[in-house]
Amino acid sequence: MSDEEYSEGDDYNDEPQERERKQGMHWLNEPEEWSQHRTTVMMRSSPGTDFWRKTKTNDIVDNAPFYYLEVEGDFEVRVKVKANYDNPDDQAGIMVREDEENWTKLGIQMVGDVPHMCATVTHDYSDWSLHPLPNLPEYMWIHAKKINSGLEVYISEDSFDWMQIRQGDIVEDAILQVGLYCASPNSDDGLEVIFEDFMIKDEER
Repeated sequence: MSDEEYSEGDDYNDEPQERERKQGMHWLNEPEEWSQHRTTVMMRSSPGTDFWRKTKTNDIVDNAPFYYLEVEGDFEVRVKVKANYDNPDDQAGIMVREDEENWTKLGIQMVGDVPHMCATVTHDYSDWSLHPLPNLPEYMWIHAKKINSGLEVYISEDSFDWMQIRQGDIVEDAILQVGLYCASPNSDDGLEVIFEDFMIKDEER
């Protein structure tokens, strides 16, 4: 395991302007396997991991790995995601979290045998929206933007042409945890994910 450095860029369509960040990133449910080099993060979730609250099953699951930075105010976060989604509900993407009862996860998820872009907004109870991606490319870009109390979610195959798939509400004045997650609720061997060009832009960066 390594936490070499965290880098940010000023333009989402340019190469990252890298600078070392030795402190600031944190883990919730740190996985056994992970590594980081500059803006690339690899992590592997364990079997039976997920983020979900109550809806339909009444279960509360909060045990998937989440690698985050604390952010205050408006922000944008963007990353390129690559994984082999071989099992039902294998998933990976971006998470924005206030606490255990209030969070949003945005990622690629295998639903049946078709990959989907899924967004789950949770305020004690989780909802779920999904958009099919039957021709999922090797990589998919995910971009989220917080403006006041709104959170906008976009996806792209090339980081230039973006499609908005969700707008949800989020607490306006709070320190939020913003970062990367993956989960494998129905896998026997977990899910390995490669996140590239991970960027967070806020009022301080």
